[in-house]
Amino acid sequence: MSAIDRGSYAVLIGIEGYERAADGSEAVDRPGSVREIETWDVLLRRGGVLAEDVRWCVSPLGRPRSNATAAKVRAALAWLLERLAHPGARGVLVVAAHVDEVDGARLLRPSDAALDPKNLIDLDRELVAPAAALATDYELLVVVSPPRERDGDPRITLATTRLPTSRALGETSASV
Repeated sequence: MSAIDRGSYAVLIGIEGYERAADGSEAVDRPGSVREIETWDVLLRRGGVLAEDVRWCVSPLGRPRSNATAAKVRAALAWLLERLAHPGARGVLVVAAHVDEVDGARLLRPSDAALDPKNLIDLDRELVAPAAALATDYELLVVVSPPRERDGDPRITLATTRLPTSRALGETSASV
């Protein structure tokens, strides 16, 4: 990763613990997500991103109501969009949480998603599309890290958006 200077911002979402549904059905936790986010934080800091330019939304196991609820994740995404409105800004969104693809939409499940379907966050509609509408030249990198494979090998899906210059979203999938 090349050096990143002031004007670079990140939102790190790591959700291990999820609320049980109102019907009492079992929550599907995602162990290891907070550790992944901690690793990304180290990488971003080494690249020059300042601590005050990073927002964390994490929900450790056993504490699903910490700061990865739908309201708090949406607030962090709004914070990132505000920063991307400045010319030359660079943004990074890292998601180590459950993300479902439904009818082509990437839906992030915040820690309280089981309590209300309105809590699901459509990453394209709530971040990528509003970013595309900004009248500034910026760069946005979205990293969605699916759960580790059974053999322990993590898979990372990268979706890079450089807007408004290209207005294109390209995706690649790689094992690391």
